[in-house]
Amino acid sequence: MRKNFGSKIFLKLLFVVLFISFYPFYTIGQSKNEIDRLYEIYKDKKEIQLTTPHGTINGGVVIKKNESGKPSVVLIVGSSTNSDAIVAHLANTINMKLKQGYRPIKNYLGGHDSYSGLIDLNMFFFNKDGNDSFEMAFTKGNMRFLVKVGINYIITLNKSIYGLDSEYRQVNGYTWRIETADTKREAGSEGTEFVF
Repeated sequence: MRKNFGSKIFLKLLFVVLFISFYPFYTIGQSKNEIDRLYEIYKDKKEIQLTTPHGTINGGVVIKKNESGKPSVVLIVGSSTNSDAIVAHLANTINMKLKQGYRPIKNYLGGHDSYSGLIDLNMFFFNKDGNDSFEMAFTKGNMRFLVKVGINYIITLNKSIYGLDSEYRQVNGYTWRIETADTKREAGSEGTEFVF
């Protein structure tokens, strides 16, 4: 009976060791592409509501597919007059992507302490320095993440007393956009790798 007990423990230990050894190889095949993961989350949503400490903002979901019908881009766009909520949402999303391994294509922060401060400052100077939008790009392998914020204009035509029409652009809040794309999948089967 003692001999049987020892062989049962040995078999259990052997099973645990084999399971631990081969489990990583099993999960490699099981992990999903990031675009596929985002597609599963947003495929049935046309619009989402995002809540921040500064209020809520709404965004429309757009999913682009390549010629093979596979999702290649997931983007969320919106507009709001609540600039604090936009800043909080975009900064939070950037920090989330940085934790996932994305890196900025250039040093956007410069002397700024945070992405929220950088976005807020750029939004403050919209229309004062000739710029009406601000964009940042991040990459991780063949993945691309873009963040864009800009001015949302209402354009009205004014009739002057002299009979000439003039265009008047009135600021009506801000537009924002976040986009994650698989650049390899975007190229589809027709894409080729350029070597230089």
